[in-house]
Amino acid sequence: MSTICYEESECDYQGFTCKSNYTAYKEAYDELRDQYNELLDEDIEVRGKCNELLERHKGAVEHIEKLEYHLEEVQYELEVVRYDLQRSRDAYDTLQRCVKSLGRFGNPQDCLQ
Repeated sequence: MSTICYEESECDYQGFTCKSNYTAYKEAYDELRDQYNELLDEDIEVRGKCNELLERHKGAVEHIEKLEYHLEEVQYELEVVRYDLQRSRDAYDTLQRCVKSLGRFGNPQDCLQ
C-alpha cells in the first residue's frame, strides 16, 4: 500500500494513489456524506413533527383558556342561581310560617303583604 509514484499522471482517482488509499478515503467520505444527508432528512422530518406538535399544543392551550373562562362564567351564574334559590326558600318558609300562624279563620292573603 505504500506504492511510490514515479510519474504524476499515474496518480489519478482510479489508478495509483501514492502512499495512501485515496479510493478508501473517497468511499468513506461518500458513506459519511450519505449518512449526513439521511440524518439531515430525519432532522427536517423531526422538526416538522415538532412544529406540528407545537401548533397543536398552542391550540390546546387556547382551547383550555376558553374553557376556563366559560367555567368561571358558569360558576358565577351557578352562584346567582343558588342565591336566588335560597331567597325563594326563605320566602316560602316565611309564607308557610305566616299561614300556619293564621289559624283556621285567618286570611292567607294577609301573608302576601
